[in-house]
Amino acid sequence: MKLCIDNRERDRIPLFENYIKAGKTKFIDGIVTGNYQTSDIHTPDGLVGIEYKKDDFVTSIFNEQLDKQLKELKDNFQYPYLFIGYNSIIDTISNNIGTNPDVIIGAICSVLSRHKVTVMFVGDFLVPVTIGVIERFYDGKTPVKLSSYTPIRRKPTSKEIKHAMMEKIPNFGAKKVNSLFENGFDIILINKETQQRASLEELMQIKGIGGKLANQIKEVLS
Repeated sequence: MKLCIDNRERDRIPLFENYIKAGKTKFIDGIVTGNYQTSDIHTPDGLVGIEYKKDDFVTSIFNEQLDKQLKELKDNFQYPYLFIGYNSIIDTISNNIGTNPDVIIGAICSVLSRHKVTVMFVGDFLVPVTIGVIERFYDGKTPVKLSSYTPIRRKPTSKEIKHAMMEKIPNFGAKKVNSLFENGFDIILINKETQQRASLEELMQIKGIGGKLANQIKEVLS
């Protein structure tokens, strides 16, 4: 069986080739590459599809790219997987210092609530974990689907998000929260049009937000 790998994973393709050539797999005898829109790695029979995220993981959550990719995985593969290139949630947070850890955890829970996709932290072991998971299907040993355990945490409503924000920032009332959203910024101060983080100067241009409050907002939400 040939393993299908998207061309965007070109830096990792030689790692898969060397692993297969070394005879460390029973069912996979080579790879084929292409411009695949629905996965980074998958089996040609459509059984297993894998989306791999690392450096762009947190960004892809907030620009909604991950939602799109996970939906495509579910639509095209019987067993969809999300492989995260960090060792744990703690590793994910430490590699995204500029974002509030509470926001990262909440955002991940929100994504998992929307998509029943098995999630695995694979660290630097993408190749052996990928091969190992796929081969268990063809051995007749289907891996436990972690996504069978649906998180009880639902996606927070806009009202709940605003309330949480106001609780942490003194003098940041509902009108100022709405002004922030109306000026095109999301919950972590990313401009939805430019995908850039808000500067202090941009925040201070919003009605009712002065220098002190702008600094407080950046400290809590960035």
